[in-house]
Amino acid sequence: MQVIVTVSPIPMHTSEHSSSNQLVEMEGDIIYMDGVGPIGQYYSYLDTFWAKGIAYFLRKCYSEELESLLEVGGETKQVRQLVERINHLNKRISEFEANRELFLNRERQANHGLNKG
Repeated sequence: MQVIVTVSPIPMHTSEHSSSNQLVEMEGDIIYMDGVGPIGQYYSYLDTFWAKGIAYFLRKCYSEELESLLEVGGETKQVRQLVERINHLNKRISEFEANRELFLNRERQANHGLNKG
């Protein structure tokens, strides 16, 4: 039998002030730690797709994949699908860049203030 033990270097207390004077507040599934910020237990970068620049990261990955496909003479169908995906992503990025605050505000509202950046 194996036992896995996880130890946190930051003491977590249910009271508002821990012994290390760090302010810890809990609201739903979000924990706010002074000096760290909000941590969402079940959140991911997809929840902050625009704020964290995920679209740009995906575009870079898709572009590199396209280059690789073209270098090895990839199937026309695969190349076409990837080009369509990149074109769609570029369209959404253009919309985002033209309406940055609108997109970011929508994310903030959808995440109940988790995304403060």
